Amino acid sequence: LIIDSESSIPIDVFGSEPVHNWCYYFQKADLAREKQQWENIMHLWNEAINHNLKPSYGPEYLPFIEGALHTGNLELALELTNDANQTKDMQSFLCTTWSRLIKEVPDNIENQDALIRATSGLNCINVF
Repeated sequence: LIIDSESSIPIDVFGSEPVHNWCYYFQKADLAREKQQWENIMHLWNEAINHNLKPSYGPEYLPFIEGALHTGNLELALELTNDANQTKDMQSFLCTTWSRLIKEVPDNIENQDALIRATSGLNCINVF
């Protein structure tokens, strides 16, 4: 049984909800990514940032990079890509991610420009 609503979880059985730390926001965003709920991901990002929470491990940026790209927030997608790339061994992962993502968003000059900026900043080879 999967319960999709937090309000339906019996507090007397499971206790009260724990404090929302980074893991909470990441897990919620990753689930929203699976459901392609891009606006929800951006809401979660903003909420986490307002609580001074952010990833410390590169792959945790992925749902937020995707959310930013799918909602047209290209500068944020590029910024998050750069932040994710600060983690060791992320370059290849991020190149592959951008190569996949650019096929999922509208083919317009803004998205193509973002791809060029991201992949050149990552020194990606054979992305196109």
